[in-house]
Amino acid sequence: MPARTVHSSKKRWNPASANGLPSSLVAACLAGSRGYSGYIAADSPAYARAVVKDIINQTRMLARFPRSGRQVPEFDDEDIRELIAYSYRIIYRLQSDEVIIAAVIHGKQILQ
Repeated sequence: MPARTVHSSKKRWNPASANGLPSSLVAACLAGSRGYSGYIAADSPAYARAVVKDIINQTRMLARFPRSGRQVPEFDDEDIRELIAYSYRIIYRLQSDEVIIAAVIHGKQILQ
């Protein structure tokens, strides 16, 4: 798999006021058809849909359980956390009453 750039979204999401994460945030992290979903879809459109759906479902649970992800091992900060969906890491930051989706990266990618 070729190296990929980390796709970030600086949009903020308040879990106390939302039913779920807007898919536009996740789409921004995945960079639409030119990002991971497009890369996966080249081999299997069905698998790409399943991966994106799982990533969106994982992030929606942050509305009720913002600390559900584990602490990111590369950082010594309890507020930088991650969820795992298939081979992808959904990295987010807890800030006051907000959850900020920082990146969605492949698990084999080195986090810098």
